[in-house]
Amino acid sequence: MTTIEIDPSRNPAARIAANRSRLYALLAQGFCFPSADFHRSLRDGLYRKGICLLAEGLPYPLPIAAEGLVSSGGYVELQSEYIRLFEVGPKSRPPCPLYEGERRSGARMRIMEELVRFYEHFGLSLSTEERELPDHLAVELEFLHYLTFKEAAALAGRLDPGSYRKAEIDFLDRHPAPYLSAMRAKIVDGHAEPPFEALTCVADDFLRADLAFLRSLARPGM
Repeated sequence: MTTIEIDPSRNPAARIAANRSRLYALLAQGFCFPSADFHRSLRDGLYRKGICLLAEGLPYPLPIAAEGLVSSGGYVELQSEYIRLFEVGPKSRPPCPLYEGERRSGARMRIMEELVRFYEHFGLSLSTEERELPDHLAVELEFLHYLTFKEAAALAGRLDPGSYRKAEIDFLDRHPAPYLSAMRAKIVDGHAEPPFEALTCVADDFLRADLAFLRSLARPGM
């Protein structure tokens, strides 16, 4: 995507939307299978620093645990914890699956069809080179990154962002927000190692706060 150049003194609403967009992108990265570069960014504190800087530009508070979003272990240990929590688990079923359809029994095909309709409505399609399915949490967060990017671009161009905000509300409410809250409870009970417990808590807090913020903007007179 093209970088949006925004003068924050002249267009604070566009700056807020751009911060939200970048935060969705960082969270999506956190729920992908960890790469060596991601491990280094955790180990060096750069990932947490990026989250914190973007959180400071939000129009609502976003608590971030001081000890979270870091990794003091090795790259292999980080991968193993990701697999234990999200992919396999001790009984061949992960305690916290990242696929929305796996959390809603008997409804996965309907969910994926609905998600594909969302994506295609905005001119998007899943890459044939990527292995993730439409209901993976990282894919859903990437879609919110795209919608908020378009919202920021509209605001920067003095255009109406209403259609993007409406889509964000609908998508958040129907898909990632409800099941992320349920996933948070399971991941806390599962004693997840850093950074995954903190990552899930930050993502849950952000999505719920962002949905409330968007709903406040949609009220008459706002």
